[in-house]
Amino acid sequence: MLVLGRREQETINIYTSDGDIEIMVTRIHDNQVKIGITAPDDVEIVRGELEE
Repeated sequence: MLVLGRREQETINIYTSDGDIEIMVTRIHDNQVKIGITAPDDVEIVRGELEE
């Protein structure tokens, strides 16, 4: 697992052969972090707790 520290409005970019994925920290408040994800339409994004 790769662990990266980010501040608000900083991004992480993942480059794949099928298209690029961008993850942005949009807000940090108390103990909650909100992120935005930009990805190709065919990429399925699911919260981990919904897969259990």
